[in-house]
Amino acid sequence: MKRLLATLIAVTASALVAWRFVRRVQDLQTELARSQRELASHQARALEAERRLAMLTAPAAAPILHRGVVASNGFVGVDALMMEAAAAAADLDAAADVQALDELLIENDLPLAEVEVLQASADSAQPTEQDLTQIDGIGPVFAARLREHGIVTFGRLAETSTAALAEIIQAPAWRQPDFTAWIAEAADRAAGQPVARRDHTALTP
Repeated sequence: MKRLLATLIAVTASALVAWRFVRRVQDLQTELARSQRELASHQARALEAERRLAMLTAPAAAPILHRGVVASNGFVGVDALMMEAAAAAADLDAAADVQALDELLIENDLPLAEVEVLQASADSAQPTEQDLTQIDGIGPVFAARLREHGIVTFGRLAETSTAALAEIIQAPAWRQPDFTAWIAEAADRAAGQPVARRDHTALTP
């Protein structure tokens, strides 16, 4: 009986020691986790402090220096000088062309009447624009697109193919103009043929 009691006491003592050991280990693990969290927090604060210090100690960006000269009216950059030089060169070229033309006229001794004829022929080379909005189906928008492609007369419009007109006008599929009718009416107007009055209430682009 005494031996059994001693055994129980020994087992109980061992269990108590083991329980205390486990509790101590758990406490140490908790303390370690807390220490790790504090360390991570300190590291984050240290990194933030280093970042701010780097921003404060970073050298200021060097100012952008522009090449140029100082004139009476202020600083003039090289780009501005180059633009002015190019404009002056263009003016000199134009003046040289005028002088060369004058010298050519003097050398050939052209009569004033012949000079006027030459000038008139040069002016007539540019076609006089006609109001293409008179064509049924052509409004200001379509007329502007035709003008951008050099189609400014009824005769020029009559010579343009339907495929070329479709490429120029770029109308949506649901509102394709009748290019064949445009060409026919333009040919009539170019030839001075009478054209039936169209309905001006219709909306044309």
